[in-house]
Amino acid sequence: NSAPSLQKNNRKKVIIFSLVAFLILIACFSFFWFSGFFEKPNKTTGNEASSFGLASASTQLTEELPKDKNLPDIHVTAGLVKELGASDSLFLYRPRARWPIASISKLMAAVVAKDQFDVSTILTVTQDAVDTEGTSGNLKVGEKYSIADLIKLMLTVSSNDATMLIAQHYDESKLGKENYEKALSKTALFTGLMQQKARELGLNETYFGEPTGLSMINQSVVGDLAVMASYIQSTYPELFVITTNAKNTVLERKRMARRTETNINPFAGQKGFLGGKTGFTDEAGQGLLSLFEINGKKYLTIVLGTEDRAGETIKLRDWIKNEVLKK
Repeated sequence: NSAPSLQKNNRKKVIIFSLVAFLILIACFSFFWFSGFFEKPNKTTGNEASSFGLASASTQLTEELPKDKNLPDIHVTAGLVKELGASDSLFLYRPRARWPIASISKLMAAVVAKDQFDVSTILTVTQDAVDTEGTSGNLKVGEKYSIADLIKLMLTVSSNDATMLIAQHYDESKLGKENYEKALSKTALFTGLMQQKARELGLNETYFGEPTGLSMINQSVVGDLAVMASYIQSTYPELFVITTNAKNTVLERKRMARRTETNINPFAGQKGFLGGKTGFTDEAGQGLLSLFEINGKKYLTIVLGTEDRAGETIKLRDWIKNEVLKK
């Protein structure tokens, strides 16, 4: 008789445990429900920032910008206009809205490359690098390029292969070939340096999960990007100079063959353009960081999460000419 009694007691215990677990689950659900955890974020207006981090571009683009300061009718997720060296921004929209920055990430990758390497160093293109998503740069396994030329390809045609080649070379040089081959990530150390540099510069709302910007994990806010741009302009201005050229020539060192690549930046080659970087992924939409010289002053414009990065930037540039410089 002890066996049936034991089974009965066990069933009671299971039932009691299940009831307790159910009540705990109900309590947790109620807490999160009434705290607003499951509510959809409200649209923000004016210069308010979304407290929900990443939002959909389609939602953000339906919102209207403030109509003061005679601003043009622009459609961006976040934006900034600032005179370089000034403490305050002339225009700042959603300053706390973190957004994927796509290939704008390559500016920080270029900074780390300049920090860590002699740019005359020659690298051999690997299969790992070529296997990276995207074909910009037209790199082929076995070709040889200087890091300086790889940086050109990074910043002007946004070559993911060139970026990965530099990052992977750094990791292999630090880990050794055997440990590098075993590593789950072939760019973890290089990406760590990108994140470390961001912290050194005070970019506390910026995160880099990989070097190219392909991942939506790479996110920032416009204020942080402005600090990064100012740092590059003062420390490595040659990086922005590269991006001003409509065409750039690189030398493949194995065959000693030169080839010319056309810059994908819509302002490259234009008078007054001091440099910048494009960015695009499906998750991020279009982004563009640009430097312009207008009436002898240097201005930075940033647009993130837009469907027309060139058009929106032109509107902001014209606003500087027609409104800011009138005062």
